[in-house]
Amino acid sequence: MSSKLPKYLIVMLVGVLLLAACGGEEPTSTPATGKTPSSNTSSSASVTVNGLVVPNKSADLFFNINGQVSEVLVEIGAQVHKGDVLARLSSTGNEYLNANLVNSEYELLLAKQELSSLTDILAVEQTDALQKLIDAKQVEFDAERDKSYLTDKSTVFQKNQVETKYKIAQARVVQAQAEVDKLNAGPDPKKQEAAQARIKAAEANLAVAKAALKNLELAAPFDATIVDINLVVGQTVTANQTVMKLADQSVLYIETSDLIESKVVKVDVGQLTTIIPDSLPDVKILGRVVYISNIPVNKSGDITYVARISINDPDPRLRWGMTVAITFEK
Repeated sequence: MSSKLPKYLIVMLVGVLLLAACGGEEPTSTPATGKTPSSNTSSSASVTVNGLVVPNKSADLFFNINGQVSEVLVEIGAQVHKGDVLARLSSTGNEYLNANLVNSEYELLLAKQELSSLTDILAVEQTDALQKLIDAKQVEFDAERDKSYLTDKSTVFQKNQVETKYKIAQARVVQAQAEVDKLNAGPDPKKQEAAQARIKAAEANLAVAKAALKNLELAAPFDATIVDINLVVGQTVTANQTVMKLADQSVLYIETSDLIESKVVKVDVGQLTTIIPDSLPDVKILGRVVYISNIPVNKSGDITYVARISINDPDPRLRWGMTVAITFEK
């Protein structure tokens, strides 16, 4: 009998040894914590959102009343200053505005004349009162002289008559002097107060009339550039219809409204940012947060907040409305 084992027994023995070797290792398993292992991302990681290039200020302009355009005084691209008239409506159909202005101006003129007349009349009254005082004193002087002519031979009737005349003259002097003193104090306070109240009311009505007439004009609310015009001479416009747009693009900012609640708490005013325009992916612009709104905005179901960012060194190719990616640095 041979001492060698059959080949099939050798194969079986090797298999058993391999199984034993595998079974001796402890299997690796995920701890039963119920949680997926978290990444090493910190809660203070940088925040990145989308944003837009915006001008310093912009405004949609409109007339406050209906009317027909009579003048358009600017073109797109024109530089304008605050208060400059940009367009006008015809007064046709709004004649009452001019009539109201004329009536208000006339009423103010009458009110001022009334106050002035109080002074003018006073001068005449003062002259008359002074003349009456002079006349009364002359009568008093004559009566006093007549008293000096009385003698022991004068009758009681004569004495009583002269004395009565003298007393009446004295009373008239007192009365005339009181009138002079009163007029010298100035116009009647009640009349003067009424005249001044009338002037104030007339001035207020005139201001309203002028403001109403200003509705025929479209004026620039601040220094800016005209960027869009939607009206021509002869066109009929309605109140609150946007007819022109202007913007102050002397300074450009970056603005985002994508800061949801979990992101806005990681952003502060003064925080540095990196801005990459979508149209200029190789350009990195540094910025700083200058404003974060306290008023929430519901955007597609999310509560978001608006932030504005100043640009340290803007690329000259940046234009209003371009989209950018904003990274708020830690």
